[in-house]
Amino acid sequence: MKSPLTPQDELDFYLVEAGLKPAAYTHTHLRFQKSGKVSKKDKSRAQDIYDKIASYEILLAHLEENLFPGKLTISFIGANSKRRLNRLIRAHFSCDYREIGLSLGYPRNAVFSNPKTFKEDKRCNEYNDLEESLKKSGFVFPTFFYFLNHTPGNFSFSNGIFRISKSSEAQARVYQRYVRRYNPDLARRLEEHIDFN
Repeated sequence: MKSPLTPQDELDFYLVEAGLKPAAYTHTHLRFQKSGKVSKKDKSRAQDIYDKIASYEILLAHLEENLFPGKLTISFIGANSKRRLNRLIRAHFSCDYREIGLSLGYPRNAVFSNPKTFKEDKRCNEYNDLEESLKKSGFVFPTFFYFLNHTPGNFSFSNGIFRISKSSEAQARVYQRYVRRYNPDLARRLEEHIDFN
C-alpha cells in the first residue's frame, strides 16, 4: 500500500524516530465543501497521514489552522522529546523561521543564510528553481542529494559541478548511510525519487 506521506516526509519522521533528527513536520489542506463541511476524502487522507506518523515511536501533535480561504490546514509535528515538540510548536505559531529551522535540526549555516525557507516548502525558491532547471537539463544528482531536507547554506552549479555547503552535504550523507542500512526500501524510493509529489 502506498504511503500517505511523500518519501521526503517519511524520511524526516523516520530520522526523528531514529534520534538523528530532533523534530519533523508536514501538513495537508482540507477543502471545505459548500455545506461548510470537509469532504470525507480529505478527512480520510488526513487520518491516513496521522496514522502513518503515529506508527513511529515519537511524540506527535497536530495543529488545525484556517490559513487559506475555504481550506483547513492541518500540520503534523513529531519530535523525540516533549521539549523539542513544544519548541517547534512555539516557533510555528510565532513564525520564527530561524527557530523552526533549528528545531528541525537543520545546520546552523543553512538556517542563518536562508531564514525564511522553513515555513511552507522547507526549501527556498531560488534553490528549487536551480534544482528544477538541472533536472530538465538531464543533470544527475548525487544520491545523497535526495536525503537533503533543507536549503543548504550555500549552493551553486558551475562547470557541470553542483556544490552545496559542507555541513548540509555531511548531514545528508549521514542520513543516507543510516537509511540505506536500516530502511533500504525507503532509501531506494528516495534515490530513485519514486512517489515524489
